[in-house]
Amino acid sequence: MFVDARSVDDGRVFESDVCIVGAGAAGITLALELAKAKVDVTLVESGDFQLEAATQKLYEGRVIDGDYPPIQLSRLRYLGGTTNHWGGACVPLDPFEFEAHSWLPHSGWPIGRADLDPYYERARAVIGLPRPDFRFDPAEEGAAQDPPLLGAENRDYETVIWRRPQPEPTRMGKKYRETIRSHPRIRCVLNANAIELVPGESGRAITALTARTLTGRELRFEARRFAICMGGIENARLLLASDTRIRGGIGNQNDRVGRYFADHGFRMMGKIHVTQQPAPSWFREERFWLSDPGPNATPDLVGFATRPSFRARRKLLGFSVIGHVDSGEWDDYRSEIGVQELAAASQGSGEAGKRERRVIRLYFVAEKAPNPDSRITLQPERDAVGMRKVALDLNLQERDWESVNENVRLLSTAVARSGVGRIRIVDPEGLPWCEGTGAHQTGTTRMSDDPKQGVTDRNGKVHGVENLYLCGGSLFPTAGWQHPTLTIFALSLRLADHLAGAGGAPAA
Repeated sequence: MFVDARSVDDGRVFESDVCIVGAGAAGITLALELAKAKVDVTLVESGDFQLEAATQKLYEGRVIDGDYPPIQLSRLRYLGGTTNHWGGACVPLDPFEFEAHSWLPHSGWPIGRADLDPYYERARAVIGLPRPDFRFDPAEEGAAQDPPLLGAENRDYETVIWRRPQPEPTRMGKKYRETIRSHPRIRCVLNANAIELVPGESGRAITALTARTLTGRELRFEARRFAICMGGIENARLLLASDTRIRGGIGNQNDRVGRYFADHGFRMMGKIHVTQQPAPSWFREERFWLSDPGPNATPDLVGFATRPSFRARRKLLGFSVIGHVDSGEWDDYRSEIGVQELAAASQGSGEAGKRERRVIRLYFVAEKAPNPDSRITLQPERDAVGMRKVALDLNLQERDWESVNENVRLLSTAVARSGVGRIRIVDPEGLPWCEGTGAHQTGTTRMSDDPKQGVTDRNGKVHGVENLYLCGGSLFPTAGWQHPTLTIFALSLRLADHLAGAGGAPAA
């Protein structure tokens, strides 16, 4: 059922087995799975059924440097959360991403890919992914006869595929709205903004969550267990703001909350001009796309990513490239990387060839190295419901840009050597890390078996607090090149199994 917090009495108390804060990808998935396991759930959501400007404004905060866009632009604060503008690209993290790398400080997850494999499979049903695998098969994609863009001998980059839900990206609020409304074990309270987690006297358990409406009503949520699913920024914000009884905030005894903030670098890398004639089918038929595909395009996204062995050998961060086919003119290539490797600069000359030539605009997705000084903190300034606003310091390191630049150089050379085409690279000087909104926010409450290195354990339970769990991208110690949403769904399903099997109420 749905309850509008603006219509209940001031001071109203809601009780349940589990209180989940945030009704987005993680929160709705968790609520549905717990309800199936006969667990009574209260789902607390800041927004309503539709986007409202006053609620969205609660996301506003300060960006300390110019390499990151305004933080209110990347997230949506209403039922379904940021899935309401999700592009739907799904790919699991490679086993390599979970490993600790000697050349990358603060890397390594406390769980491995095998721990998430069954949940990746279950996530397909939640999201609506029709395909069971994430392996690129040229024959299935209609490209069996085409020459590989990076050449047959390339061993550094692999062709990868991002699967997409069908017939369109899943909007969790829209897809599961009626299920939430009718389920006897789910109560979703809308327009309730989480303000503070209230610990018991010992500080080892949470007794309540307080929330406030924009109209000034205050509510209290009591539960045996609490799960915070508000996203990479807001998870840390709520913990830091819950400092009335515990100095520095809940779970922050080792000053880890809010640290290791990361988001993928995303911007235009350059353009591929395909010189081979006739052009490969994946080029002519627009088998690359960036946004919603046209009627004749593949529903899945195809691109390239660095292989784990290559990254380990070169000590590189994760890097992938996707493309969008666009009209283009035959151009002057004198400034391109890799031109000297092309054996036939005049290949495909003539008017007929010129008419077929088009351009693929390339966009990279680059991993940011884990950095404790990349962080979320609170400002003195407060929002409309009294929460302290966020300050975000991206704090890029030389390692981040060096990895991007080396990947761009090596990928461009591989394309040139293949004889299929060549790349004109965009000069990175003065460009931001994120071109657009920024959307893959991770790391601020990272999981670790060591409380001094992370905020939660391997199950998402906050260190030192027996009944408080976190879920979402904030748990990621590292993010690789992969889009995070599928892994967020998998972590939610894993947490649901853990909570459904948990015992009685912890001591406050």
